[in-house]
Amino acid sequence: MVLMPLVKTEAIVLRTMNYRETSKIATLYTRDYGKIRVLAKGIRRQKGGYGGASLDALTCDTIVFSYREGRSLLTLAQADILDPYLSLKESYEAISTAWQIIELVDRSLHDGEPNLRLYELLREALAQLKCERTHFEPVLFAFEIAFAESLGFALQFEGCIHCGEPLRFGGGKPGGFIFSPVLGGFTGPECSSEHAAGTKVSPGAVRSLQHLKEEGVAAAHIRFTLPVSNEIDALLSHFLRYHVDELDRPPASKQRRKNSAAGSASQDLHMRR
Repeated sequence: MVLMPLVKTEAIVLRTMNYRETSKIATLYTRDYGKIRVLAKGIRRQKGGYGGASLDALTCDTIVFSYREGRSLLTLAQADILDPYLSLKESYEAISTAWQIIELVDRSLHDGEPNLRLYELLREALAQLKCERTHFEPVLFAFEIAFAESLGFALQFEGCIHCGEPLRFGGGKPGGFIFSPVLGGFTGPECSSEHAAGTKVSPGAVRSLQHLKEEGVAAAHIRFTLPVSNEIDALLSHFLRYHVDELDRPPASKQRRKNSAAGSASQDLHMRR
């Protein structure tokens, strides 16, 4: 019998499922080992080195588990709660946004591929969603932009993908911007008549995307008009689906949030700092 070494790391619980009468299987995104699946034996009896709450979805824990590279199911030895994100879970909008972020991570990533920047980004996004007066859509959009960059297919905002000139929002040749999910960037108005393949995007949406890129998930103070919000949502969804095969269908939580947002369109929707 080969004994596997015990290792310690931080982890965010993505999802759990009951296993037999007393145990659970949890999918975690860890700081040092990427996405893993662990078996928590007897956790539903709340015995051993962990209690049931430590494996609630959307909880950050310090965990100890037996590690062996390439093994699909590992054994959890201990879990202690670092942050239960209780205030986040008290807000429907906050938890709905958090679920979209969690599902994106869970569906996009393979097991055992560590990405420290992505783990820190996930922690930052969830921390922002706990804050009062947070606008939730900017956190989601900024996370999606940074998520793509952390996986190696960053959106390009600096210049036109055809001529390389900086994107211009006033003066010059009239016309809009065209987004190419394949190239991950925008065709400027000067080139749009010659390179028309892609999706038309308003200057307001491109400006907003630039702000989100610059500020990251701390952009929780930004607000959008409803048309700009819809444009950004569609653009980022299209871009991520193109580059990540596992995202052929939008997450269920995203559709639930869209249905909820449709009933609140009368709020102040002007973008402001």
